[in-house]
Amino acid sequence: MRFILAGWKLLFLREGPYQPDTTHDVQWNRGAYLANGVGHCGACHTPRDSLGAEIRTRHFAGGEAEGWHAYAINSDSQSHEAWNADALHAFLRQGWHEQHGDAHGPMAPVSRSLALAADSDVQAIAVYVASVMEKPAKSHQGTAAADHPITKLAQPFTPPHARAATTAPGPFPSEASN
Repeated sequence: MRFILAGWKLLFLREGPYQPDTTHDVQWNRGAYLANGVGHCGACHTPRDSLGAEIRTRHFAGGEAEGWHAYAINSDSQSHEAWNADALHAFLRQGWHEQHGDAHGPMAPVSRSLALAADSDVQAIAVYVASVMEKPAKSHQGTAAADHPITKLAQPFTPPHARAATTAPGPFPSEASN
């Protein structure tokens, strides 16, 4: 077993101290260090190959963790509202943001832990991740919130007894007769 693990580490382990990106400021580099190191955001938010290694070319493109789908937190984000550093900071710190919902599944304990972390560290992570996210995917830019694919999945169900008298019986409002 150790031989297999040694081979995996030889192929995929990145050793050595964090090397700051000189094209970015100290706060961004602190956020990159925390998100990619101790925070290991990519462990959930990056897809893995058949050997279990993160696919580096798809960094933060969404992945599977503990039976949950971790959303893309890069420019592939399906969010109908663009994330920014302030929104990410609030979400990471409080586990909720009015435009993006709540942290659930494996993300819930992360936000509970970050509520106790130094605010400057949470802000640095938010600045870094916001820069990685850039803009929402072109397919979702300008999409009205009600027409966005994720919002459509989250539309509330109206039970038959709560529908208007002009609505025909059936499980979905779209089945109503005119």
